[in-house]
Amino acid sequence: MIVKFFVDSIGKIEDVQVIKSVAPSIDSEAVRVVNLMPDWKPGHQQGKPVNVFFTLPINFQLTDPDQKH
Repeated sequence: MIVKFFVDSIGKIEDVQVIKSVAPSIDSEAVRVVNLMPDWKPGHQQGKPVNVFFTLPINFQLTDPDQKH
């Protein structure tokens, strides 16, 4: 799956959107986890912090609940 969001000029993640969906429940979990990430370092242009869009691929590995680890 792929999500996109922007990192604002102070490093906050905002406007998380699913670009390539897997399933509604997985999509919502990915958005929830991305929103929980700590602040990022903002992008800079000409020495000043700016908002930047970021595209993040996320890979889920699903396991069989009956499989022992």
